[in-house]
Amino acid sequence: MQSRRLIPSAFATTLLVACGSSSDTDTPDTPTEPLTFSSDIRTPDAGGGFSTIIFADRGDFSGGQVNNISTSMGILEGTDEVFGVAGVNPGVNRGVEITAGTVDYSGVFNLDLGERDGNGFEINGDSGLLDLTATFDTGTVTGMGTGDSGNDLSVSGTFAGTGLGGSVTYGGVTAELDGIIGVNGITAAFAGNTDDAALVGGISLNAVDP
Repeated sequence: MQSRRLIPSAFATTLLVACGSSSDTDTPDTPTEPLTFSSDIRTPDAGGGFSTIIFADRGDFSGGQVNNISTSMGILEGTDEVFGVAGVNPGVNRGVEITAGTVDYSGVFNLDLGERDGNGFEINGDSGLLDLTATFDTGTVTGMGTGDSGNDLSVSGTFAGTGLGGSVTYGGVTAELDGIIGVNGITAAFAGNTDDAALVGGISLNAVDP
């Protein structure tokens, strides 16, 4: 692998917000073991980003915040582990909980997918439009969107009160979904991984008037 490459990803509008600091004790550019991939949903800092997560100054890196969702992805300092993290910024409110019927939502998704590439990995971003429907009787939120790349993001969510969970699938990776849902909209982050890839991103939608 080469030195760190900042990726013009779907979250690059505020690229440095989610960067941790790095020391001069990073592991060599060429990993001694094959890269591993991991991911997590975490609560971002009060102003967004993840200041306690330190990434190495090598390999691809992406990060930032869009629509009150923070993400970061890169090689953790001192390791050969590609780590992706995402979360909804504190203080987001999308209205009171749904109490009956169905609510349709329309909005956008943004994501970064990091995939194994030889001895290294490569991050590619994507974004697109997304339509979801929340059904009170079943407590489910489902729908699909298509990114600028032509790849689909499918959402299989569940909700209770204003809490949203479930999963999303994109590019062969299924990621945990975590966020907030209300009568006014949805804001949620997702993160997941396989042995060869990590996926982070978020969805932001407003309720559609019936």
